Amino acid sequence: MKLLVPLVLFQLYLTTYVEGVTLIWTALSGCQVDEVMKNPMFESRSPSDFWSRRWNLLIHRVLKGGVYKPVRKHGSITLACISVFLASGLFHEFLLAVMFQPLPDQVDSQGNCAGCFSPAYGYTLAFFIWQALLIVGEIAFGRSKFFQTLGKSLPSTVRTILVISLGLPLAHMFSEPYARSKFFQSGLQGVPTVLALNN
Repeated sequence: MKLLVPLVLFQLYLTTYVEGVTLIWTALSGCQVDEVMKNPMFESRSPSDFWSRRWNLLIHRVLKGGVYKPVRKHGSITLACISVFLASGLFHEFLLAVMFQPLPDQVDSQGNCAGCFSPAYGYTLAFFIWQALLIVGEIAFGRSKFFQTLGKSLPSTVRTILVISLGLPLAHMFSEPYARSKFFQSGLQGVPTVLALNN
């Protein structure tokens, strides 16, 4: 449960931020924007459904066009899938480096930053490689009669729980930097908050 809270918060933050930006864009431009998140934490039916049809569809389209299709043109589905998750993992490692880079006024004359959060690098990449292995496993075994029968016989809620459970063994590698840093507290500045007023 302790791990699930930061993951759900992360989805809510990302969804709220993206929906806010798309609302502003639509209001200013009059252009309708495609939905970016389709409730991945609660409606996914398989690892590939989570990543390709529900989670951050904007980035999915970028990775599909920029990595998957070029690699798939010259290689296997497995190689293309692993390449996408490798690219995503490296991009997220880059994001961590940028987000948690101390500001000049936080660094002393020795180059130290007291109170700054410094993430351990490589864990986010490992998380994305794990996701690639799940998708590769789905490609290899998902069409077998056993998994097809199992998938059709399980209620959708149970399938979603199983999908999320497959990702959980390494999910802390993704969520830990956000949970341990002040990411969520800093994010509150951009999210409208309702406060109880005491008399």
